[in-house]
Amino acid sequence: MRHIVVGTEITIAKVFSIRLGYNYRTRQEMKLVDRSSLSGFTYGFGLRVKMFTLSYARSTYMTGTYNPNNFSLALNFGQFIKKKTE
Repeated sequence: MRHIVVGTEITIAKVFSIRLGYNYRTRQEMKLVDRSSLSGFTYGFGLRVKMFTLSYARSTYMTGTYNPNNFSLALNFGQFIKKKTE
């Protein structure tokens, strides 16, 4: 059970997606005894515009510490090449 990691992605209207994740081990190792927090949880979203996808994600480890924010930009080269040859 200590190594269970669960994640899901919900796609809305083919252009917007919401992502959620949970890491049991991180939750157990990083939680504070006297305070509840979101340690072990991750969340984010993705937005697709034409051949680009912009994504954002945030991981939560402990209250009062650095919690990373991640941004990514993806390009669908298949659509790029197809449009260029047409």
